[in-house]
Amino acid sequence: MFAFFSPFADGAAPTCAAQPGRSSARRLHPWRTGFTLALALTLVLLLLPAPAVLALKIWIVSWWPSAQTLTHMDASAHADKWLHGSLFALLGALGMAAWRRPGQRRWLWLGLLLLAPTTELLQQWSPGRSASWGDALADWLGLYVGGSLLWQGLSRWAGAGEVTAKGKT
Repeated sequence: MFAFFSPFADGAAPTCAAQPGRSSARRLHPWRTGFTLALALTLVLLLLPAPAVLALKIWIVSWWPSAQTLTHMDASAHADKWLHGSLFALLGALGMAAWRRPGQRRWLWLGLLLLAPTTELLQQWSPGRSASWGDALADWLGLYVGGSLLWQGLSRWAGAGEVTAKGKT
């Protein structure tokens, strides 16, 4: 059975066994850097004008070995939704790893939950783009999946570290 994480639950965040010589801030720094880069990538990709998006798609497909097969299968019919979901899953996973205190996570999740409709509204003023509640829904679903999967992984990893640290292997 899968028990999914709710970002608003009042539970203690998983803790990792302390590593000698490394402060908590140093362990979180790469995660926060990754989150910041993923956020920048998300904003750029979701707010690019339509002609730039088309040029980017053509450039990516030109390097893809099986591009002809995908064109004939119409596999890119929902590529927009998959992109939205994947970007927000990445943000959710990196955010969960970077901010581990429940209070920090509440603000993070609130910000990311508001980011989804905000990017959709901003797309109205981007040439050739339009807002879509389906895209916002894909963002929220990706955020939930990315955050909950990482939460489960961290919980298992932290739990195993605590058991080992107590000598109950």
